[in-house]
Amino acid sequence: MSQLHATHGETVHQTHRLLFEELRALRAALRSPSSDLSEKLEETGALLREHFALKEEGGYLASVLEVQPQMGRAVRRLMDERGQILRQLDEVLDEARRGYMAREEFRQKVRDWVANVRRHEARENCLVQDTYGLDLSAED
Repeated sequence: MSQLHATHGETVHQTHRLLFEELRALRAALRSPSSDLSEKLEETGALLREHFALKEEGGYLASVLEVQPQMGRAVRRLMDERGQILRQLDEVLDEARRGYMAREEFRQKVRDWVANVRRHEARENCLVQDTYGLDLSAED
């Protein structure tokens, strides 16, 4: 199927898969004390922002509420988490630009951010799976 004819859901799934690939690459870069994380963080952050925007554009979580309105609290919590994750990203990007990349404290902050993104995506997937009975797991 050509990318031009891909459904919105397929596009979200593709960015989801790419995001997890970027997160794995970022984690690998963290293992090398000499690696410059700035560019890798920028790439991962740009993909994450695109991924979140695609989900919002297509009403990814809003569709959950159409099927199960009682899930409003869980949907709001996930939407709030997106904002927190993006603020954390901005913080680590700012620290990277200031040259803190070699500091272990900075690297731990990046590891924590990666873990937060992964947990958030897992919670979103579980909510959608529970709502629609789908298997949305990304290869990890």
